[in-house]
Amino acid sequence: MRRSALYIEKGIWHGTEWAVFEPNDEPLCLKAKGSVGAIMHLEFRHEALVGRPAGEAYLVTCDPDSMTRDDMNNGNVICNVGFAPLRPAEFVIFRIGLRM
Repeated sequence: MRRSALYIEKGIWHGTEWAVFEPNDEPLCLKAKGSVGAIMHLEFRHEALVGRPAGEAYLVTCDPDSMTRDDMNNGNVICNVGFAPLRPAEFVIFRIGLRM
């Protein structure tokens, strides 16, 4: 499970490097959510996650609910990512923060 989480985290980190050059606003949150969602969907399609449909295998939130106004004012974008790995059979949730 640890390897899966590290692999996904590294993929998300590389897949969202572009975000540091964007203004910190709602369109950035939508783009970041789309990028992270695409990475997670790829893992889902490669059958690295448990659950059918995709909504049961992973979740991605990157919106005002996942961060405070202070986070946004300080240049932080925070995405909550959850996924159900093949083993162990539990849902893992972690937060990824990008500093703008």
